[in-house]
Amino acid sequence: MRFEKICKGFEYWNRKSHIHLGLFLLLFIWLFAFSGLLLNNGHWELSDFYDKRKETKTVTSIHIPLSRDSVTLIKNIVSQLKN
Repeated sequence: MRFEKICKGFEYWNRKSHIHLGLFLLLFIWLFAFSGLLLNNGHWELSDFYDKRKETKTVTSIHIPLSRDSVTLIKNIVSQLKN
């Protein structure tokens, strides 16, 4: 009798958890399906932004210091890029 009650309780919570977990994961399935449609169908007007984008390029010369310590090197390069 007690074993049957435990089994019924387990079945109830097992079913509930699977339903809720499935609904949660369904959100991500829809998200990936929609983004895949947008990326694979370039002729749609939703993805027309790529042709209308504006690109900017910045060319900066960097002087590498003689010290090869990674922290010093990174700090030096970052300070040169801020100027």
